[in-house]
Amino acid sequence: MQRYGGVRIVAVVAVISVIAAASAWTRSAPAAQRSTSRSTTGTVSCSTSQNSMQITAYAYRPDPFGYALASVYTGPPNTPATISLLAVETDKSNYTLDQRCSRSKTSVRLTHRGLRSAGVVKSGYFQSLTAYCGVPSRVLVRYRIGFDSSGKPATATLAVWAKRKHSSRLRQIGYVQWSRSRSITYYSPKSCVGQY
Repeated sequence: MQRYGGVRIVAVVAVISVIAAASAWTRSAPAAQRSTSRSTTGTVSCSTSQNSMQITAYAYRPDPFGYALASVYTGPPNTPATISLLAVETDKSNYTLDQRCSRSKTSVRLTHRGLRSAGVVKSGYFQSLTAYCGVPSRVLVRYRIGFDSSGKPATATLAVWAKRKHSSRLRQIGYVQWSRSRSITYYSPKSCVGQY
C-alpha cells in the first residue's frame, strides 16, 4: 500500500485541481439555485375584519427568526385575533391563502404607481415596515409568487386594491415586492400609516 502513496497523492491533487477548476467555472450556481423554477399568479377577493388590514414584508432575518416573509393580515393589529389572508415564507412550502379569500375575475394592475415607498429592507435587517390600513369589508389581492426548486416561495409581488367609498371605482391600498434578499413595501398615505 505504501508503495503507491506517491501515485495516490498525485491522483488526489489532480482530482482536487479538477474540482477547483469546475467550481470556479460554475461560481454562478448559487444564484441559479435561488432563481424561480415555477410561478403562480391570481387575484382573490378577501373579506376583512374590523375594517383593518396590515401589510408586512421583510427580507431574510437571521436567528432567532431564520426566514423571510410577506403577508397581508386583517383584524385587530398585533393580537392573536389577527388573520393572515395571504402569506409567503421562505421556510414554508407553497403559500397560504385564508378561507376568507376566493378567486376573483376582477382585473387589477400589479403596480405601485401613486403609492408611497417605505424604503428597502435587505437581508440581515431586523427592522421592517408594517403598513396599517383602514379598508372596506372586502379587498382584492393580486399576486405573483415564484418558487425555488424545493417548492418554497422565493419571490412575491402583491397588490392590494379596494373599492372607493360610495363609488364603484377601485383604489390601490398597498404593494409589495419581496424576496429572501430584498423587500420593499409601498402604501397609500390616504388609507395607511407606515410604522417601523
